Amino acid sequence: MFNVIDNFIPNKLQDQLENILVGNKQFPYFYCLDTVDSYEEQRLFNTNNVLHQPQFVHTLMIDGNQKSDAFDLIISLFDFSQFYTQGYKLSRAKINLLPPPINATKNHHHVPHFDSSNPDDITVIYYVNNGDGDTVIFNERYDNNNYITPTINSTVSPQKGRVLIFPSNLLHASSPPLNIDFRCVINFVFTLNNL
Repeated sequence: MFNVIDNFIPNKLQDQLENILVGNKQFPYFYCLDTVDSYEEQRLFNTNNVLHQPQFVHTLMIDGNQKSDAFDLIISLFDFSQFYTQGYKLSRAKINLLPPPINATKNHHHVPHFDSSNPDDITVIYYVNNGDGDTVIFNERYDNNNYITPTINSTVSPQKGRVLIFPSNLLHASSPPLNIDFRCVINFVFTLNNL
């Protein structure tokens, strides 16, 4: 269902990436009202423990189109050849920076969502920094806009240099950081290159 790989990139590159994304006060982020921008996902996959919270985002790529001057620098730090050799192409990449919320507990998570309805697509979440704010993996997958009450399968803790890999239609959610200044991840979505 999912795979966790620690030290996906060498320590030196982990430090370099962390410095670029959170150590550099010049790196631009944009304010988003919620961690999920789709009202449909908020309606379909709500649970009692859902916390709605703003986050900051830097979009690198959408629908295979580069959207950031930082794209080449950031993508050059990763070796995604295992996906490219299997016929995948990078279709989306964005950086999420999540500050601690007010009045949250460790039982809270954000809106369960999917990254793509295509069961062949693959999501890779790269954790930029250590801390709390686990990723919650649910048992359910996207089901053609049918209401689902997600049930938790597992959680994955942020660890600098770690990646979490799973099918993009699998429901998942971030959790708020409670004991650190921010939770920073890069979300990549790979799509089968149907030529």
